[in-house]
Amino acid sequence: MNTAVKLFRQGKIDYIIVSGDNHTRQYDETTAMKDSLMAHGIPEDAIVPDYAGVPHSRLSGESKGGLGCDSLTIISQADHNARALYLAEKSGIEAVAIAAPLRAGRLVRVRLALREWLAVTR
Repeated sequence: MNTAVKLFRQGKIDYIIVSGDNHTRQYDETTAMKDSLMAHGIPEDAIVPDYAGVPHSRLSGESKGGLGCDSLTIISQADHNARALYLAEKSGIEAVAIAAPLRAGRLVRVRLALREWLAVTR
């Protein structure tokens, strides 16, 4: 979130798409990210919530029109960025990725890396 705030304040990005898991009312990453950005002074109209899981779900097979843009700056953990960049390229979207720090224990990092590896190699 800090990286997105910094890039927005520097005028390097115009909108921020927040996407995450929201499988229950008690677990809603997308709304939590939106709330965090707004608490850091990002205007609500510059935040685009996507409850379906962008970039992965919308980039996998949709054209540029699926997200309404032809370029993206992807800000996520390095293991997510590889898949998101691949899917953006396949969808004709010009993209760059910035790896945000992952604050998690070793077991979580290994599980996430394995999940992303399996997703890309299918």
